[in-house]
Amino acid sequence: MEKQREMEIVKQAFVLLDKEDLTDAMVDEAFGLLGKVFDGDCLKQIQKGFEDGLTPEQVSVYANPEFTGTQMDQIRWGFENRLSMEQVLVYAKPEFEWGHMVQIRLGFEHGLSMEQVSVYAKPEFEWDQMGQIRLGVERDLSMEQVLVYAKPEFTGNQIEQIRMGFENRLSMEQVLVYAKPEFEWDQMGQIRFGFEHGLSMEQVSVYAKPEFTCEQMREIRVGFEQSLSMEQVSVYAKPEFTRDQMDQIRFGFEHGLSVEQVSVYAKPEFTCDQMKQIRWGSEQGLSMEQVSVYAKPEFTCDQMEEKRVDFIAEKEASVSVKKPSLAEKIMAAKKEQGQAISKELEKSRGNEELAK
Repeated sequence: MEKQREMEIVKQAFVLLDKEDLTDAMVDEAFGLLGKVFDGDCLKQIQKGFEDGLTPEQVSVYANPEFTGTQMDQIRWGFENRLSMEQVLVYAKPEFEWGHMVQIRLGFEHGLSMEQVSVYAKPEFEWDQMGQIRLGVERDLSMEQVLVYAKPEFTGNQIEQIRMGFENRLSMEQVLVYAKPEFEWDQMGQIRFGFEHGLSMEQVSVYAKPEFTCEQMREIRVGFEQSLSMEQVSVYAKPEFTRDQMDQIRFGFEHGLSVEQVSVYAKPEFTCDQMKQIRWGSEQGLSMEQVSVYAKPEFTCDQMEEKRVDFIAEKEASVSVKKPSLAEKIMAAKKEQGQAISKELEKSRGNEELAK
């Protein structure tokens, strides 16, 4: 009942404002009536509309007690930016918050058709979802592509990842691999990066699984991009490994270790620091037997390091050249001198024979 009474007051005010012989007294009377319905912010929006040259018909569209001052502002902006009555009425609805209205208004102002704007001009979308849908249409994505992500179950960030996939020329098949609500937006990003960096469907499918975190997906993706084989990547492409553990396993393969060597430490029970000590041992030329001595979860990282350093020291000592004694040096010099004298004698004999 109260709402109906307020609308009657607003109607009376606009009857006055629409008179052909309008006077200042009539304007004052009309705004006196409007002041009984609207707060100060809303009255300012109504007044500003008239001051900026809007007609009573246009201002009456937003002179509604159901609109807040910020909603009125967006409707007013639409008219002032030369949108038609039909276009403004698409979003001049109380169920749209002002942020929604902005996205619908921008769509029309950027040249989108009624059909295109209608794809996202729905209250079930948040304003950031609307913005991402709008950007896709404005950047010439097809309606088929836009409809893949113009769904309320996707967040704004998820929609952005799907949109960027199409904009970066991924195929429908590739985008549909990750255009699923069960993937977080950053997981979608890793799948998208894989395709954009030239990975095959088989390679991307290894990590395009919701059970992998974004960081785990990245480690698997980088492995393929560094030319690791499917066999090598499969060693660590398991959800039970943390990102840092995957990192150490990947480094092992990238540094030339065999599957057998990496498998010694590619176990979830090792921390990434323990894995590093085992990896370093193999990279520094320790045998499988030596590495196996300390490749045990019960050893701390420091204990592993101590064992590894000891093995390296033993290895270096065993291959070091023994320094010759003074006696050995004298004997070697004599031997060298004797060989030189023998050569001179042979040369002398040869010359004598030639002289004969």
